[in-house]
Amino acid sequence: MDPERFIHDELARRAEEGLPALYRVWKKRKKINPFVIVWPSDAVHTDDGTPIEGPCVLELPVDEKELWESLMLEAIRFTDAYGIVFISQREHDVQAIFETRHGAKCWTMPIARSGDVDILKDPVESVDKECLGLLWKKRSLAN
Repeated sequence: MDPERFIHDELARRAEEGLPALYRVWKKRKKINPFVIVWPSDAVHTDDGTPIEGPCVLELPVDEKELWESLMLEAIRFTDAYGIVFISQREHDVQAIFETRHGAKCWTMPIARSGDVDILKDPVESVDKECLGLLWKKRSLAN
């Protein structure tokens, strides 16, 4: 297997392992604020030179959606990211879109009414259908 594809598969697994945390946050707050997690290709250094290993989290401004793409691109460039996952709440669901240069995976968790509370239902997974288009773009069938 191509080492890059192995990295993609491993990061997709890690992104999926994070889904239960979204359910815990939802249960407490009944909302999910938008954020991204990027997996750097190498250690990232803070302003004072301290190396940071592992994934980096960037909270996105809730009321400034127009900034989200540029902030995600900046995070990708700053970390030379292998992968990114973008988590956001939409009107009827919570979505986690994972992407590397080798493809995309999306988990959509519908918001449903259960008695007098809203709950997140089990995730619906799609592969290479929904993407951010920042590291990978879906090819049209015409190509």
